[in-house]
Amino acid sequence: MTFGKDKRGDEMPDWAGDKQNRLATIQQAMASLEAKAKLAAQEERRIEAEKKSSTRPQAARSAQTGGGAIRGARWP
Repeated sequence: MTFGKDKRGDEMPDWAGDKQNRLATIQQAMASLEAKAKLAAQEERRIEAEKKSSTRPQAARSAQTGGGAIRGARWP
């Protein structure tokens, strides 16, 4: 954006002046965001899968905690 006698500073950028240019820029930005979201979702699924594979089986957890009861809890 340039300033001068014939410019006020609030003009539209060059890429937004032409509908085809604006559409192409928006589509490119959307594709980039969607790709990043897809990678983030894949990474989250990978982390969840690692958590599930590294945890103890349910029987071992309940045996250790006394059949699922919360230790030290006082119930009325």
